[in-house]
Amino acid sequence: MNKKQITQWVNNETTLRLWDDKVTGLFIKRNAKSYSWNVSYRNDSGKKHSIKIGLYPSVTLDAARESARQHLINLAQGKDPLSQRKEKKLASKDTIQAYFDSTYSVVLNGKKSGNETAAYFKRHCSELMKLTFAEINAKHIHKWHMNMIAKDLKDSTIQRVYGAFKTLVNDAVKKQHITDSPIHNINLDKYHRPEQGVKQVNERKYLSKEQIANLMRALDLYQEKRRTERKNSRLHGKANLPSFDDLEYVDFVKPAILVMFYTGFRPSDIRTLTWEEINLSSTTPTIRKALEKSKHKNNEPQTFPLMPEATQTLKKWKEQSNNSPLGLVFPSDKGTIRTKRFISDPWKKHIRPLASLPEDFDLYNLRHNFASWLVMSGTDLLTVAKLMGHADTKMVEKHYGHLAPEHKQNALSKAFNMMMPNDD
Repeated sequence: MNKKQITQWVNNETTLRLWDDKVTGLFIKRNAKSYSWNVSYRNDSGKKHSIKIGLYPSVTLDAARESARQHLINLAQGKDPLSQRKEKKLASKDTIQAYFDSTYSVVLNGKKSGNETAAYFKRHCSELMKLTFAEINAKHIHKWHMNMIAKDLKDSTIQRVYGAFKTLVNDAVKKQHITDSPIHNINLDKYHRPEQGVKQVNERKYLSKEQIANLMRALDLYQEKRRTERKNSRLHGKANLPSFDDLEYVDFVKPAILVMFYTGFRPSDIRTLTWEEINLSSTTPTIRKALEKSKHKNNEPQTFPLMPEATQTLKKWKEQSNNSPLGLVFPSDKGTIRTKRFISDPWKKHIRPLASLPEDFDLYNLRHNFASWLVMSGTDLLTVAKLMGHADTKMVEKHYGHLAPEHKQNALSKAFNMMMPNDD
């Protein structure tokens, strides 16, 4: 097994498990919403068991192998991994303060800033330290954050204290006191605090490259899940239902989200999109559409170029779907316009969880992702505004200008380089 094989298995294979060829018993398992590393073994009585090591890709192949080897070594020494896991589960019921007193305080004693960090915990984290590893969650962190703000602590101090607290919890994982950090993915929100020099939070979020890859994989996983469900239905008394096996798309979800991803259109614009507005026959495919009316937008019909990926998606969907009387690209089963939540519901229920995206990353953020990456790639703000259907650059500058701080400097340098005479 190698990284390439894992990626191919995740994206293409339908088998439940992929076994490692270097560490006996190690395999990666396909779950409903994730992929997990596991190690299979037999205990002293010969009974077969398997134990979960961690989630892929958070746990790398090398880390999974190392953990599996350790489990097998422990097994050879008469230590059953499941018994150890039960011990860790019990350990997770220890308070964080108990772990600090018994173990982490010794670690801090050997660090230059150890006394200062210990003082942070005593002064600012007393309530968090009373919690057990098993019970602490985002709700506790948010409440603690609000208390720190109420005390008028500087944001830099709050971040420093929380960082130290996270390091404490991570140490418990490192020393195998607990299996996973319960606050690994919990970050502090930013709030509007002008007196602290903290500007208004920009809620417009964008995806990292890894998250984009996870999103594309999630769309495929959703399709496979629907295909499996349909097969089971046909095998158990509903043979009259059409098969999904030979269809490019099991329903509208994947093509609709892909079109939104590649165009930056709002869900409402996708909902009302018609084939009459789409030109797929030219060498430069386009959509000519009046986007949703708003005081900040130009609601006159505008022409938007299509990425090859969007073009192929629409072509395949058109071949597969039956046009509605209204010419809608994504009509309801009755051929009428869909409800306003037609994409957001499957996004929340299926796609976002399958992609392991944050709960606050709603469907509309795909539009912000579109704009953010355009700006970060160096696209001039006027072009970004036009691609988003804005009448001018004001909204783009306000919400995305911070992603291209060099934009004005580059424009200034370019202008003066052109106007100044050469030394020759």
